Amino acid sequence: MVRDKTRPEVYAPQSLAMSSDGIQHSSQFAGVRLAWSFVDDVAELPSHTIITVQGAPTLIIPKRSIIEGDHDRFVSDLRGRVSQPTANHR
Repeated sequence: MVRDKTRPEVYAPQSLAMSSDGIQHSSQFAGVRLAWSFVDDVAELPSHTIITVQGAPTLIIPKRSIIEGDHDRFVSDLRGRVSQPTANHR
């Protein structure tokens, strides 16, 4: 599959925020709120954080692309809300 970089909605800056209800994923083009009950897992690779969600595309966050906020705190808080972490967590 070839990614079409002419699609600004895919490559636009995006934000993730947590609330008591779930995760808000948004950009200038769209936004979605993911309830905590749909968040399956959080895993970390050396260069990415991966959030798997039931019935929605997996969120893959390149660590190099984070320009605001504390990544480690975000992941720690996120894991605290996800009920069943996997053995892949570090």
